[in-house]
Amino acid sequence: MILGLIASVAIVAQTTSESKETSRTTSSSNSISSESSITHSSKSYMFDARFDKRKNSQLRAILIDRLGSDDLRKQGDIYEWSKESKGRIFFSCRLSDRRLNLNLNREVASDDFYDLIDELGDDLRDIVQSHTPHTWAPFTPEPPSQPQPPSNPNSTDPQLIDQELREAERELARAQRNVERLKKKKGNGN
Repeated sequence: MILGLIASVAIVAQTTSESKETSRTTSSSNSISSESSITHSSKSYMFDARFDKRKNSQLRAILIDRLGSDDLRKQGDIYEWSKESKGRIFFSCRLSDRRLNLNLNREVASDDFYDLIDELGDDLRDIVQSHTPHTWAPFTPEPPSQPQPPSNPNSTDPQLIDQELREAERELARAQRNVERLKKKKGNGN
């Protein structure tokens, strides 16, 4: 049980060449403290967290799910991912039993990869802080839906109505995720 949120601070810092936004969150539960910060600008994205080691397995699972194992190096209890372009590392991630760091060079990374890391950072922060219900589940792609014949808008068949309702809800959920992704992009100045 979370005893309380100690601090939640959003800081906007100006540098001479770029604007950076940092979001720090700290919480404490049963004398165990968790802390995370996300800093992003037009040039970089950084995530840093300290947490109770009991959260390590859940953090590791989401990292492996989202980042895969192709770029993974494991040394004991330390998991490290890195990606490079033209011989230069533009992404690194390091997970130990109580600490997690991600660094991304946005000038080299594709927009799609940045979006993946930005969304991943939000999910990681939720796990670290445990102050909101976390609904992450491993990614399983939905099979493409088969084209359906035009439905009869006057149909009263409950099975057909339920099927159309489920399909409409899936389309709405996809559209909402796309809206949130675009809002994030717009908010980041892209």
